[in-house]
Amino acid sequence: MKTKIVGIYWLGHQPIKIILLPGDTGGDFDLAKDKESIAEIKIHAEDKFPFLMGILMHEIWEAAMTIEKCRFEKTHDFSHNTARYLFLFDHTQFAIMAANVGAFIHACHRDLYMAWKEFTKKPKAKTKNASRFSRAWF
Repeated sequence: MKTKIVGIYWLGHQPIKIILLPGDTGGDFDLAKDKESIAEIKIHAEDKFPFLMGILMHEIWEAAMTIEKCRFEKTHDFSHNTARYLFLFDHTQFAIMAANVGAFIHACHRDLYMAWKEFTKKPKAKTKNASRFSRAWF
């Protein structure tokens, strides 16, 4: 499976690795499970870069709200339905998260664009040598 590690960027005091995956929809994040591991955001490489940025924004905001302890579960739903999450924060928490998310996006945007461009590059089509036929006319 083709993957591309874009890099590691800081969300506040939390390092997060961005990974591009094949596919055309969605993403997810996993926080570090212990002091030896690192948090990850995995994004499926969309055809259009603005859609990819939308996925990154969704995942990085959700990660920021989780790190700031603003994400709650409304129910004990074992179906893994993401609609069960509820986000609750005050204006100060929002300001902290916005600053962290802004710095994260600023740091990774160019690297993500370059990695996406390389990741989604179509292989050049091989063309047959048409000149062997055209020479006969001259």
